Amino acid sequence: MEMNINVIGYLRQEAEQELEQEINKMESSVLHDLLEKVLREYPRATPAKRIDHTIVVDVIEKQIPGKLADLNFFRFNSYKIKGSAGRPNMAVLPWVAILDTRITDTTMQGYYICYLFSKDRIHLTLKHSDQPVKDFKADGRAHLKVIVKNLRNKLHLEGFEKTDLVDEDEKYSESDYRNWVIAHKSYDKGAVPEEQQIKRDLFELVTAYKELVDQEVGVADRPQSQQLQKIEDKNVMKTLSNIKQYIKQQGFSYPDLLIENFYLSLKSKPFVILAGISGTGKTKLVKLFAEAVGATRDNAQFELIPVRPDWSDPSDLIGYRDIAGEFVKGRLTEVLERASNPENQAKTYFICLDEMNLARVEHYFSDLLSLMETQEWVEDENDTKRITTGKVVTLKCEEGDVDLCIPENVYIIGTVNMDETTHPFSKKVLDRANTIEFNHIELMDLYDNTTGIEGDAEVCQVHQSFLRSDYLNIKDAQEYHPYLKASVERLAKVNKILEQINAHVGYRIRDAICFYLTYNKRFGLLDESDAFDIQLCQKILPRIQGSSQSVRNTLVELLNFTTKDVRKYKADHLMEEDSELYNLVFGTDETRFDSFAYKQSSQKIAFMLRRLEEDGFTSFWLA
Repeated sequence: MEMNINVIGYLRQEAEQELEQEINKMESSVLHDLLEKVLREYPRATPAKRIDHTIVVDVIEKQIPGKLADLNFFRFNSYKIKGSAGRPNMAVLPWVAILDTRITDTTMQGYYICYLFSKDRIHLTLKHSDQPVKDFKADGRAHLKVIVKNLRNKLHLEGFEKTDLVDEDEKYSESDYRNWVIAHKSYDKGAVPEEQQIKRDLFELVTAYKELVDQEVGVADRPQSQQLQKIEDKNVMKTLSNIKQYIKQQGFSYPDLLIENFYLSLKSKPFVILAGISGTGKTKLVKLFAEAVGATRDNAQFELIPVRPDWSDPSDLIGYRDIAGEFVKGRLTEVLERASNPENQAKTYFICLDEMNLARVEHYFSDLLSLMETQEWVEDENDTKRITTGKVVTLKCEEGDVDLCIPENVYIIGTVNMDETTHPFSKKVLDRANTIEFNHIELMDLYDNTTGIEGDAEVCQVHQSFLRSDYLNIKDAQEYHPYLKASVERLAKVNKILEQINAHVGYRIRDAICFYLTYNKRFGLLDESDAFDIQLCQKILPRIQGSSQSVRNTLVELLNFTTKDVRKYKADHLMEEDSELYNLVFGTDETRFDSFAYKQSSQKIAFMLRRLEEDGFTSFWLA
């Protein structure tokens, strides 16, 4: 379908204004200097070892792609930018490619923008890979010529040559990157244009490239929400099985029900903490889960943010104003801004705060914790209900000031190591997150973690509704109230026990547990008792710590609740070596908890009691 010329013109005008703003903010000649540096220093006489030229390799493979990625017209779209100087030897023709991941994520397929560094000049090109030549063999070259010709005819682009690229006095092979160029513009050595012109040329080519890809994938005819796959309730279990299969194919394995628990935790609240000893795969779980639903670093839907010990306020995440009064965006703000863009609202974005308790979480994360509690339903201009929050920061745009909130398609997962180098969590943090513990280790999984895999897991980018919360208030789950009544009654009994040490919970935790149980009921993922058991471990037990007799009594009463044993344990039995309670807490039989109603909670409480007796102090994290 032909795109409306008026619409294209309007979009081009809007984008040009954005480009002008970008140019005004970046007066330095960063790209100009980097391009000149490659032309000046890249060795061409003989293919040398790349290890001998680490500086120019860094410019091609890191610095130029990094500076390009910072430009506004790449920030809100699915572009992958990468460079190559060759390996193990330096390439004769190094390059930096810009790929629209809607049609390709590799230079071996499709068409893409590419800076080519030849002997004495740089070529800014839109080119096609030579894959059709290989696919069609004898007829491949003729077939690819037709493809290139058709793309040239569709291309709305001025100031570029729509011809084959020819480097005078240079010969190159059929596999050379200078073949199959759709359009190009060249800069001679010593005559690379100023920064503004470099960006303007690139912007023109990016705009034309995007128009071609939009037509190919049918963006003009389909709203974004229809491009991604929505998962019906009946297919949630199948989707999670696919995720588990994908993770296993990458050579990783996790305990039974962990993936289901992780999904239900994210669905209940977009903030989850993965805690445990170092090296148990916490960060890897976040990355692999995100990849399995189509969120990767390459498409900018997965962001890993390592937390530094010196973080003391939200500016380290959100951003700050520099000495000139300009707001410098933090990495979290960049993700929120990207996810809020209308083109991306159907996509899912993951932020992994790695080792988030190296600094005090309450100091740098408290503002965001509070904003998470301001979630509410709003209706947009299409009468579609969305979740929004209070303002994170105000950004200045051409249209005026824009309040940036935490969009409903962003999920924050923190990984924490509980050791002497980290800070403990306050109840404020624990109240607002599901805390999943990683302490179960099976070292022998090294040998059989890929057994039982049949076929390849299908990785597809799912609609963000797969993880988005459907309930913000308990009334939203009204149809499940009869089912939830029994669970709330059990929770009330637990809360009564917690009152004696002032560790009882409020409505926030009650609702969070109810939402978790409701989703589990809807999707049929876990046994009801297993789901409640997990919530006791993740929402209740982390609140308990201390050294007093009342803490001991509370733990014993909770143990009576989780075991549902008619023979009530008493705290004073704990030190009687022939008592059942002593054998339960200090025993070594791994099956001694199997018959209990809530196995995980019983096991955890027993370990907490043992720590209390051995060390004189206990907490959830010491076990």
